[in-house]
Amino acid sequence: MPIEDLLILGGYALLLIKVFLWVCGPYEALFPQRQTFWYEDVRQMQWERCTLTMLPRLGVLIVIIVVPPLVTLEYLAFDGTNWFFKETPHVAWLLVWIARIVAVPLLLVAATAVIGWLYYRLYRREDHERRFQKLLDETLITNAAVPGIQIDES
Repeated sequence: MPIEDLLILGGYALLLIKVFLWVCGPYEALFPQRQTFWYEDVRQMQWERCTLTMLPRLGVLIVIIVVPPLVTLEYLAFDGTNWFFKETPHVAWLLVWIARIVAVPLLLVAATAVIGWLYYRLYRREDHERRFQKLLDETLITNAAVPGIQIDES
């Protein structure tokens, strides 16, 4: 394999790692719980907020994972220079259609994730933020009223 191909694959791998870490970024805020929540609803709403933040990022990750291998397979199958696909054109046709059948549902999931995020941002965000702030205020008041519970404001 030529060094240019290795550099391209290495760059693609680094891009995948960077996008994967970007997708998982919103969940970093969940694991070190700095405050003891009195209500489970607040924690549930925090999970919802992190998941809704992650949706478009998940769509981008799926597109980056699915599209380049599909395009590469179609190029190798139909350009006529690859020895395997040149000798077995029916196998090439079959492999490309299997790859398309696998790729289409994944791309539909990616599109659904982005459309769901847009729906949330356009129609549901204000109500969700209002309910989250109300529950957070109630939690702070309740935690302050109960002796022995430490509230970390950071």
